Amino acid sequence: MANSVTVKKGKKELEVSEKAYRVYYKDQGYELVDGEVTQLDGDVDLFALSKEELEKIKVDDLKAFLDKEEIDHTGKTKKDELIALIVGE
Repeated sequence: MANSVTVKKGKKELEVSEKAYRVYYKDQGYELVDGEVTQLDGDVDLFALSKEELEKIKVDDLKAFLDKEEIDHTGKTKKDELIALIVGE
């Protein structure tokens, strides 16, 4: 499942897409377990963010930032690898 998040309501915990959370589960009283999903607005310098902050950014936004900075990655690069490219690991 691309861009999935874990949500919880009481003892019930589910893994759903970010869109499903925003459209349905959030209104049903579910809360994000791993923190909020962050959607980038405008030009944000991801180099200034911590690994934990980058974990909250959507994969497509991470890839767009890397493309803008002309940092090579493939379409199949995983989120943790994208973050490593940004933080310089």
